Amino acid sequence: TLNGGKIWITNGGIADVFTVFAKTPMAAGGAQQDKISAFLVERSFKGFSSGKPEEKLGIHGSNTTALNFDNIAVPVENMLGQMGKGFKIAMEILNTGRLGLASGCVGGCKALLTKAAEHAKNRKQFGKAIGQFEMIQEKIARMAADTYAADSMVYLTTALADRKDIDYSLESAACKVFVSDALWRVVNEAMQIAGGIGYSREYPYEQAMRDARINLIFEGTNEILRAFLALAGMEGPGEYLKKIGKALRDPIKGFGLLTGYAASKVKDTVAHDHLTGVHPKLHDAVERFNESAKGLHQATEQALIKHGKGIILKQFDQRRLADVVIDTYAMVAVIARVDTLLKKNHAGVEQDLLLANTFVEDAWRRARRNLRQMDKNLDGERKKIAEMIYDLNGYRWSTNV
Repeated sequence: TLNGGKIWITNGGIADVFTVFAKTPMAAGGAQQDKISAFLVERSFKGFSSGKPEEKLGIHGSNTTALNFDNIAVPVENMLGQMGKGFKIAMEILNTGRLGLASGCVGGCKALLTKAAEHAKNRKQFGKAIGQFEMIQEKIARMAADTYAADSMVYLTTALADRKDIDYSLESAACKVFVSDALWRVVNEAMQIAGGIGYSREYPYEQAMRDARINLIFEGTNEILRAFLALAGMEGPGEYLKKIGKALRDPIKGFGLLTGYAASKVKDTVAHDHLTGVHPKLHDAVERFNESAKGLHQATEQALIKHGKGIILKQFDQRRLADVVIDTYAMVAVIARVDTLLKKNHAGVEQDLLLANTFVEDAWRRARRNLRQMDKNLDGERKKIAEMIYDLNGYRWSTNV
C-alpha cells in the first residue's frame, strides 16, 4: 500500500495515470532497508486524490496540484521494473526531463531574440534606430552568442541520448543550468530593449518573463545541479583520493534522486580532453578550451587536497567549479558544431564562426575568473555578512547618523 503525498505535480489535476516513486522496505544484509521502487498509480484507485490547482506566477497553462495517497493498494502488475530498482528509472526520467526543458528554453531564446532584433531595428530614437546604439548592440550580440551555445549544447547532448549506451546525466544537468540561465538573461534583455511596452500585458515580454522564471527552479534547482556537477566530477579524481571519493557518495545521496548515479566523468570526458584535428579557423577557440579544461582538472584536484571530505560543504568552490564545467562543455559543443560545418564547406559558416569565437572568448574569460577565485576571493566576508543578516533578521542599517 502507498501512503503519503507529492507536491507540485504537473498535470496533477487532469492526468489519469501517475508514475510514483516510493520507498519500499527490503531485506538487505540481514536488515531492513528502504529502497526506491516505481509504480503506476491510476486516478481510479481507492484512496487517491488531488488538490486544487496552484496559483502560480507563470506557466498558467500547466495544471499543478498536490497528490494524496491514503492506503492505496497497488496491484503487483503496476510496478515498473523490479522492486527497489526505481532509482535508475527516476534518473532516466530526470535526464530526459532536464534535456527537454533545455530544448524548450532554446526555443524561447530564439523567439525572444527575433522579437528583440525586430524592435531594435524599427524603434527610432535620436534620429536613428535604437539597434544602432552600441549598448543595444552589445545586448543583441550576447543574446545571440548565448543562444547559439545553448542550441549547440542541446544538440550535442541529444546525440548522446540517442546512443542509448551512455550516461549523460552530467551533460543534461549542464544543459539545464546553462540554457535556463541563458533564457532568463535573454528575456530580461529583450524586455529592456522593448522599454515601456515590454512591461505591458499587451505585448508578449511580460508573459515570457513570468514563464521563463520557473526553469531555474524545477527539474532540480540550478543550485543543486551545480553542486551535483561539482561533486560528481570530484569522485575518484586519482587513486590517492579514492577514500575522499567514497566519502562524497553520502552527501550526494542527500540530494534526493541524484544519489549514487554520479560518475567521475567531468575529468574523463571534459577536463582530460585535448582537442586535436580541429579546423585551423577554430585554433584560438581550441586553445581557450584546452586551457580551461586543464585549469578545471588542476583546480578540482587542488580543492580536494585542500578541503578533503570538507569539500561537501564548500559550496562557494562547488559553484565555481560547476560553472567552469558548464562553460567548458559549452565551448566544446560550439567548437564541434562549427568544426563540422567548416569541414563540410557549409554556406554561411562564417556567421557561425563569428558567433562561436565570440562565445568561446567570453566563456574562457568567465572560466579563468572562476578558477582564479578558487584561491583569491571574498568567501569569508560573504559568509560573515550572510550570518550577520540572519542574526539581525534582515537589513537593519539607517541613513540617519
